[in-house]
Amino acid sequence: MFAGCDFRWFEPLRRNSEIFTEAYLKDLIEHDTSFAGRSIQQVYHVDFFDISGKMLAGGDSWCFRTDRDI
Repeated sequence: MFAGCDFRWFEPLRRNSEIFTEAYLKDLIEHDTSFAGRSIQQVYHVDFFDISGKMLAGGDSWCFRTDRDI
């Protein structure tokens, strides 16, 4: 399930601009919870660039994968 995101903006986004991205899995964090037993937090990072290669923004987003009853 989606849990949140955090972005940093370095430049404004202009209408009709071409935007390119680079994304990767940044971290996997195991949690023990009373709600769902074992839970894995997946953190992804993405950088946004304009056509000249200037970084416009960067950010992390995270979601959780949880155990389920069978």
